[in-house]
Amino acid sequence: MNNKGYKMDTNYNWSSICKAMESYKAKLSSKPITWNKPPENIIKVKTDGSSTIQENKAGIGGIARDYKGDIIMAFVKSISFCSNNNAETKAASFVSTG
Repeated sequence: MNNKGYKMDTNYNWSSICKAMESYKAKLSSKPITWNKPPENIIKVKTDGSSTIQENKAGIGGIARDYKGDIIMAFVKSISFCSNNNAETKAASFVSTG
Protein backbone atom coordinates (compact mmCIF):
# COMPACT_ATOMS: atom_id res chain seq x y z
CA MET A 1 0.00 0.00 0.00
CA ASN A 2 1.35 3.43 -0.92
CA ASN A 3 0.72 5.89 1.92
CA LYS A 4 1.91 8.86 -0.18
CA GLY A 5 3.96 10.31 2.65
CA TYR A 6 1.19 10.31 5.26
CA LYS A 7 2.39 9.26 8.68
CA MET A 8 0.08 7.90 11.32
CA ASP A 9 0.99 8.07 14.98
CA THR A 10 0.30 4.66 16.46
CA ASN A 11 1.52 5.49 19.97
CA TYR A 12 -1.90 6.17 21.44
CA ASN A 13 -2.57 5.78 25.13
CA TRP A 14 -6.03 4.26 24.64
CA SER A 15 -6.74 4.12 28.36
CA SER A 16 -6.39 7.88 28.77
CA ILE A 17 -8.33 8.52 25.54
CA CYS A 18 -11.22 6.34 26.79
CA LYS A 19 -11.21 8.06 30.19
CA ALA A 20 -11.32 11.47 28.51
CA MET A 21 -14.25 10.41 26.31
CA GLU A 22 -16.16 8.92 29.26
CA SER A 23 -15.75 12.08 31.33
CA TYR A 24 -16.71 14.42 28.48
CA LYS A 25 -19.62 16.70 29.34
CA ALA A 26 -21.40 18.40 26.48
CA LYS A 27 -22.03 22.10 26.97
CA LEU A 28 -25.69 22.77 26.37
CA SER A 29 -27.22 26.17 25.97
CA SER A 30 -30.69 27.41 25.22
CA LYS A 31 -32.26 30.60 23.97
CA PRO A 32 -35.93 31.47 24.35
CA ILE A 33 -37.73 31.95 21.07
CA THR A 34 -40.73 34.22 20.96
CA TRP A 35 -43.45 34.73 18.41
CA ASN A 36 -44.55 38.28 17.69
CA LYS A 37 -48.09 38.96 16.60
CA PRO A 38 -48.48 40.69 13.24
CA PRO A 39 -50.13 44.11 12.94
CA GLU A 40 -53.93 44.26 12.77
CA ASN A 41 -55.43 43.05 9.45
CA ILE A 42 -52.24 41.10 8.67
CA ILE A 43 -51.96 37.31 8.65
CA LYS A 44 -48.64 35.77 9.63
CA VAL A 45 -47.79 32.45 7.97
CA LYS A 46 -45.02 30.07 9.04
CA THR A 47 -44.16 27.06 6.91
CA ASP A 48 -41.70 24.18 7.05
CA GLY A 49 -40.64 21.33 4.82
CA SER A 50 -38.44 18.35 5.48
CA SER A 51 -37.25 15.11 3.93
CA THR A 52 -35.39 11.99 4.95
CA ILE A 53 -33.35 10.05 2.44
CA GLN A 54 -33.20 7.02 4.75
CA GLU A 55 -36.97 6.58 4.55
CA ASN A 56 -37.41 8.18 1.12
CA LYS A 57 -40.15 10.45 2.52
CA ALA A 58 -40.89 14.17 2.63
CA GLY A 59 -43.53 16.38 4.17
CA ILE A 60 -44.68 19.96 4.53
CA GLY A 61 -46.61 21.90 7.12
CA GLY A 62 -47.59 25.36 8.14
CA ILE A 63 -49.74 27.59 10.29
CA ALA A 64 -51.43 30.96 9.73
CA ARG A 65 -52.37 33.29 12.60
CA ASP A 66 -54.13 36.62 12.78
CA TYR A 67 -53.10 39.73 14.74
CA LYS A 68 -54.66 38.29 17.91
CA GLY A 69 -52.59 35.12 17.60
CA ASP A 70 -55.64 33.01 16.74
CA ILE A 71 -55.05 30.13 14.31
CA ILE A 72 -56.74 30.71 10.99
CA MET A 73 -55.39 27.67 9.19
CA ALA A 74 -52.88 24.88 9.76
CA PHE A 75 -51.80 22.08 7.46
CA VAL A 76 -49.62 18.99 7.33
CA LYS A 77 -49.13 17.01 4.14
CA SER A 78 -46.99 14.15 2.89
CA ILE A 79 -45.35 14.91 -0.46
CA SER A 80 -43.28 12.89 -2.88
CA PHE A 81 -39.63 12.54 -1.88
CA CYS A 82 -37.42 15.53 -2.67
CA SER A 83 -34.56 17.50 -1.11
CA ASN A 84 -35.05 19.50 2.10
CA ASN A 85 -34.75 22.76 0.17
CA ASN A 86 -37.36 21.61 -2.34
CA ALA A 87 -39.70 20.60 0.51
CA GLU A 88 -39.30 24.06 2.07
CA THR A 89 -40.18 25.65 -1.27
CA LYS A 90 -43.20 23.37 -1.72
CA ALA A 91 -44.47 24.31 1.76
CA ALA A 92 -44.35 28.03 0.94
CA SER A 93 -45.90 27.38 -2.47
CA PHE A 94 -48.73 25.36 -0.92
CA VAL A 95 -49.80 28.37 1.14
CA SER A 96 -50.00 30.63 -1.90
CA THR A 97 -51.68 28.13 -4.24
CA GLY A 98 -53.56 25.77 -1.93
